[in-house]
Amino acid sequence: MIHTAIDRTPYCYVIKDLLTGKRYYGCRYAKNCHPRELWKKYFTSSKLIKKLIKEQGISSWEFEVRKVFDDIVSCKHWEERVLRKGRRQSPR
Repeated sequence: MIHTAIDRTPYCYVIKDLLTGKRYYGCRYAKNCHPRELWKKYFTSSKLIKKLIKEQGISSWEFEVRKVFDDIVSCKHWEERVLRKGRRQSPR
């Protein structure tokens, strides 16, 4: 089922750990979500990142909304594409 911006505004984002330089890419498509909530109301769904934020503090991170979508499917596909591309470029 495709949801439009009528009930949500799906988006992809990247957050960067300023202490390690590591980047984490994610997407959000929950009902009533909007990109302006990132790093104000919504931080991440990752338990690891939540733990690191709690340990290091929220100011140890940079964040950026990378792309906004009209539907959930496009948002999920974009995130998968970015993550696959990142895995191919990662040193083994």
